[in-house]
Amino acid sequence: MIQRDSLDIILESSGKISKIFSPAKKGIRFQKHMDEAPVQLFEGNVLEFDMDVDSQGNMGLVILDHSGKLYYYYYNGKMWTSYLLHQLNLQFEQIKDIRIQLTSLSPHILFCWRNQTSSGQWSIMTYHHLEHSWKKEMISKIYCNSPITPYGLAKDKGENLYLFYLSNNNLVYDLNFAVFSSQSQKWSHPVFFSNCIFIKYFHMDALIDHNGGMHVVWIDKYKKNYCVKYIYKPSFKSPQENPSVIMQFHEPLLWSHLYLTKQHIHCCGITGDHVYHSSKPIKSIHSLSKWQFPRALDYDDKDLFLYKIVGHTGSFQANYVLSNDTYSYRPIYEEGIEEQTDVPLHHAEQVHGSDVVPEDAQILKLKAELFKKNHQIEASQNLLKTLQGEMAFIKEEIKNLHEQQKKYAHIFNESADKYKRIHEYVLQTSQVLENHCLQLDHADLKRKIEIIFEELRKLKADIDFCTAQNKELKASIESLQNVGLFRKLFS
Repeated sequence: MIQRDSLDIILESSGKISKIFSPAKKGIRFQKHMDEAPVQLFEGNVLEFDMDVDSQGNMGLVILDHSGKLYYYYYNGKMWTSYLLHQLNLQFEQIKDIRIQLTSLSPHILFCWRNQTSSGQWSIMTYHHLEHSWKKEMISKIYCNSPITPYGLAKDKGENLYLFYLSNNNLVYDLNFAVFSSQSQKWSHPVFFSNCIFIKYFHMDALIDHNGGMHVVWIDKYKKNYCVKYIYKPSFKSPQENPSVIMQFHEPLLWSHLYLTKQHIHCCGITGDHVYHSSKPIKSIHSLSKWQFPRALDYDDKDLFLYKIVGHTGSFQANYVLSNDTYSYRPIYEEGIEEQTDVPLHHAEQVHGSDVVPEDAQILKLKAELFKKNHQIEASQNLLKTLQGEMAFIKEEIKNLHEQQKKYAHIFNESADKYKRIHEYVLQTSQVLENHCLQLDHADLKRKIEIIFEELRKLKADIDFCTAQNKELKASIESLQNVGLFRKLFS
């Protein structure tokens, strides 16, 4: 299976390739040129890291280590400097999904933070450097127990930042976006982008083209299938469009990313066993054509590697590259892709300018509007069907919960009866024990009384004996007194 976390980061600038990577998450290494040995930047064990480059070629690197320390490294083209941004207390808090976008004015570091006492409540936070100090700001909150990254971050050529993120909306989620202006240095108010029905395998990717158009893909559900949805917004103020489904399968999609060339926009989707590719001409973004039917790429996933890519490649624009070339890191579907022709599924009849009359132009305009309305209705119906499918799924889950509730109630009643029987047995045993103790106490008391009576009998016998002796002694005394009297009389 293709590795999708702790990706090596490739920097391409002026035809030169640099690389930042963490072998087995032990330390961070920087390879400035592919023919040079890498330099060790960081020694500790790494949980996550990310890197970006500004318009001047300076690099910003953010590292979260195993002890909970969040570092920022900056490279000005000659030397690296480092800053400790935050020291986590891992017993009480957690950080994940760190991302960085570097502008000429400030690095912007985003991450998800939560208190350990609230397992599913995450806050999307940002650090950015403002007036010689670091400013910490909360962007949004989301309740989510799935192990996903609930946001995506992109940057345009004017160094404005685009944050696309999930937010709770009852049973489903909303996909919103906000823009950090390089001029005002403030975030805009959030704007609704689309619904998101299913987030168990949620992953998103976003690119801002050279005209400021926003291209966003994310993994969702369409009816009962797993799918990759795509939406395009020409500018911040342009009207909202409905998402289109690029590819859908019965097996879960685990990853998707975009890839822009001069003539095409490409999408790559990864399942557990296959890699799929679809494309669409850039010129037809606003037209009625659709994405090509996705085709499985004939590669062994053991030979494929996923990289994050930053900088200006010149020939293409992407955040991620799937490649089987560990030297040049070219996308596996780049070769010959610009020469292929996409056949639109909906054709508009070509009419020469000299043949067009106002009525025909009006009819074509009405047909285009009708198609757009039909497309909106179809998208709404698809959303309704998806919601109905999710409602059926939720009803089934509720049914299962009711069955579990009955089972637990039965177990509880059985436990209550068992407890009642045990309680009654304990009471009976306590009564028997109490009676036995009383009997023991009574026998002991009787024995003591008998002993006392025996002692009293002995004492009575002693008293009687003493009384008899006393009488004898008294008689003897009287006898002696009488003898003395007679002696006095006859002397």
